Amino acid sequence: MPTQEYTISNSASTLGDDAVDATGNQVSPQRETAVLSFTCPENFDRIEYVGPRDAVRFVPRAKETFDGDGNTTSFDLSSDLIPVTGEPDLEDQPYPIVVATVGGSEVEVADVDYAADSVELASAPSSGTDNVAIFPIITDGTVKFRGVNTLGQVQGPLYPWSHPIYRWADVDQNKRGTEVNLPWPAFVWERNETLDVMLDSSQQIVWEDADYPESYVSTFELDVEITF
Repeated sequence: MPTQEYTISNSASTLGDDAVDATGNQVSPQRETAVLSFTCPENFDRIEYVGPRDAVRFVPRAKETFDGDGNTTSFDLSSDLIPVTGEPDLEDQPYPIVVATVGGSEVEVADVDYAADSVELASAPSSGTDNVAIFPIITDGTVKFRGVNTLGQVQGPLYPWSHPIYRWADVDQNKRGTEVNLPWPAFVWERNETLDVMLDSSQQIVWEDADYPESYVSTFELDVEITF
């Protein structure tokens, strides 16, 4: 049985659409929720994830909407904005702390005030109801992984302690040596068994949205080894 290195993701390019399920987390009341599920499909024998070996790349975003009035350019967010990889300037960040659109089209962000959690757009959006959408990186909350058997029964978390979600924004995830590796034990799931990504946050994760300029608002990638 050959074993090869792969990356599984929310785009389902490796496992297939039927094996990947992405959903939002419960925020009212706030509750730890499975936001992404990876099921081992029939054409694979097993999938193995090893925390210290396999990188986890995660760019989680929420969505906040505002009414444009033709004059206002500054918008206060409920999200806690932090400089991605410590870089305050958007052009120096590997991915921007916020993405803004008006009527579904991306617009320029002129400035971010991290102390005030506010975003300054380069020009005032036209008048409209909820026509301004801002997609900030989620910085509040924690992440866990858990296993689920073929009967849908939860087998428990891989590791008893959660990982703060803001730490993915602290480092350059795509740079060798600074990618995120979690101190969690090896986990193997076989055909029709599932690995859940759990999120506990006051911000609701968004995976796809018509107002976002790209296919996916949030992205998640997990390096694994797959045995056929």
